[in-house]
Amino acid sequence: MSQDPHDLRVQAYDCFEKGDFQAALKLLTNISSQHGNNTELSNDIAVVLHKLGRTTEALTVFREAQALSGEGRSLLVDNLLDIIEQLRDRELQNKQYNNANLINQKAKMSSVYEDFAAVMLKQAFTIWQNDSAAEFHRASAVLSDDEWFQVLYDSVGGKLFHGHIPPGFIAEETQRAFVGSSGVSALHEAANFIRVVLKYAREHGITFNDKTRAVDFGSGWGRYTRFMLKYIHPDNLLLISGLI
Repeated sequence: MSQDPHDLRVQAYDCFEKGDFQAALKLLTNISSQHGNNTELSNDIAVVLHKLGRTTEALTVFREAQALSGEGRSLLVDNLLDIIEQLRDRELQNKQYNNANLINQKAKMSSVYEDFAAVMLKQAFTIWQNDSAAEFHRASAVLSDDEWFQVLYDSVGGKLFHGHIPPGFIAEETQRAFVGSSGVSALHEAANFIRVVLKYAREHGITFNDKTRAVDFGSGWGRYTRFMLKYIHPDNLLLISGLI
């Protein structure tokens, strides 16, 4: 009997959080066999394979995820670079590579990883060059508040919005150091405040347009600022982070 993929994924994430990567992999591959693959699922499987030390398999699945994500889209660069960095550190520390033959194998393997990462980075940079905060603002302006908020919640998982790249995120532990939460939870907290701002503005006849200017004092990593990208042109958003 086919099981609900959402339930299986929740179970897999729970196993991952507990460090039971084998169980997480089994659940994720179960989803794949029953319901087929998509970018996010392949990416998750690759991450778990990497955690299990099955790096070669992980890179293969990362390639599959990249193919599924569509031409010119790369959601995997950070994961790939993390793999390369860890491999390089581990291999350089391994005394086995004193053997000349193994040194050659190491150099060949590192070259493959670096070439693949270079392609991914080039694709990501191309997207960045062809996109802009202004285009993102124009595309989001037609959405309702709830639709817009959902776009930002989805961006935590790396989802693009009509081909546009939403604002990124710093490391989860750093997010929590600033605001006590991270990811979707942190954005939900910010959304509650933004709803109050919008309600107050609308009740008092304050409208937002491309001439409106706003200042975010203490913007930190931008969890509030990103919400304003729909309502205010990014050229008129001033951020004062307070970071030194």
